[in-house]
Amino acid sequence: MNNAKARTTNSFFFGVRAGFVFMLSKNIGLETSVGALGYTTSNLEDEGNNSESDFNSFDFSLNSSNLLVGLSYYF
Repeated sequence: MNNAKARTTNSFFFGVRAGFVFMLSKNIGLETSVGALGYTTSNLEDEGNNSESDFNSFDFSLNSSNLLVGLSYYF
């Protein structure tokens, strides 16, 4: 018999990132951004011990682990 209880986490991040766009053509751009300044809120529900926890934090980071690169299409 499986007596495993569910653990659920919900998180939301809202913030801004500094970045650049290099236009490869009229409609395609190569985007890069580093760091973040934002707010995170999380909720953890654990049915195993019947508990709930909330976490809130403000974040500021400029390290390379937050480096994002992407392509975008502009209409």
